[in-house]
Amino acid sequence: MTKYALVLTIAICAGGLVCTPERAAGESYSIVPGTLNAAPGDVGDSFEVLLTNSSSALLDVDAFFFQVSVSDPDISFIGADFSTTPDAYIFPSVNSFDQVVSAPLYYNTLPAQVLDGSDLTFDGTDVAIGAGDSAALGEVYFDVAADAAPGPFTISFTGGTAFNNLADEAGDSFDPSTSATATGTITGTAVIPEPSSFLLLGTGLLALTAIARRKLPAGKQA
Repeated sequence: MTKYALVLTIAICAGGLVCTPERAAGESYSIVPGTLNAAPGDVGDSFEVLLTNSSSALLDVDAFFFQVSVSDPDISFIGADFSTTPDAYIFPSVNSFDQVVSAPLYYNTLPAQVLDGSDLTFDGTDVAIGAGDSAALGEVYFDVAADAAPGPFTISFTGGTAFNNLADEAGDSFDPSTSATATGTITGTAVIPEPSSFLLLGTGLLALTAIARRKLPAGKQA
């Protein structure tokens, strides 16, 4: 079974259409750091998506989904991976379905202003997150347009519980009780692209031609 078939199966369970939903309080998604600074022309800026178990009981996770969006068209998500900083990725690399089969963490087409991420354990067993503990769900990367206008932007979890949820190995779904957004600021001035070397070469040749014409004796100009 492919990851995408598994994703569909888990999504049906998470939506409560097949599996019995079990709403558990105390889980939350957040974006680390909560305040992002970016500059026009930045390439590969990143933030971590973090799952926190703020309840007093263990949280068993076999699969997760998250969706992050940004409304500013000058910011584009370009990818997501398992190299999370500073927190450890939720699943060991040898038991992460995406990593075992060399699949990307995201499953929508990028670059875009929306990124959908998901992964599940390869052997179908739960990973326990202790009370008060956190685990990373991915490092998300974004670019900033070279001509981006300075000002604030917000990255949010969107799509509701259909796109932001957890599941355990029994198929029970868990919707995070809260999802913290991140605010950011584009600072600095827009990057003005430099003329290409071919354009500079053409300009130089034209200048040399003009100088040569001026130096030719009268009546011998081409």
